[in-house]
Amino acid sequence: MGIGTASINDGDGRYASRNRVNRLVYEFTTLDLMAQLSVTADVQINGKIDNIIVDATRSVLQLPGGGVVSDGSFQLLMSDLTDGAGAPALYPYHAPISALDFTAASPQPYCFQTSEGGATADGTHADANHLVVWSGKQSGAAALPKTYNGAGAATVMDDTVPWTGLVCGKVQIKLTTATAWDPTTGSIFVTIIYS
Repeated sequence: MGIGTASINDGDGRYASRNRVNRLVYEFTTLDLMAQLSVTADVQINGKIDNIIVDATRSVLQLPGGGVVSDGSFQLLMSDLTDGAGAPALYPYHAPISALDFTAASPQPYCFQTSEGGATADGTHADANHLVVWSGKQSGAAALPKTYNGAGAATVMDDTVPWTGLVCGKVQIKLTTATAWDPTTGSIFVTIIYS
């Protein structure tokens, strides 16, 4: 388990003459995954995430009777904050990405990209961006946040919005599935390209 040797970090400095681009490669090993339903890893990232690749092509789940399931999920969360009681406060950077196939039956890695400002939701979530931010609480009409529309009426914020990709401090990588990983599973690699 850990950050792979393929990671590249060109330092904390900002350079006027070029773009600063970094690559973090995190490996969830067999020992990390087997018999688990959820795995997490904390990594230090300060910058703007542009691309995320989740390579689960070597992953094997314990599937009763065989078959393929698409119940995996991926998410990035803030992991260096605590609440008033001193307990960890895990705030999400974006909405979870679900319905992922974490079995070797999926021959290609998943590739996600932030879509800052370019895509807007249409109420059906049929938009172009893969990483999105929800407007807030999703249950109870009274708890839903509102904003004023063009006519000045308070309107429920019910659409998703593109995520800028900005992160700071400890970032938690979280993978979950409803079916435990098999002892024969291979590694899952998460690659994050950020500037």
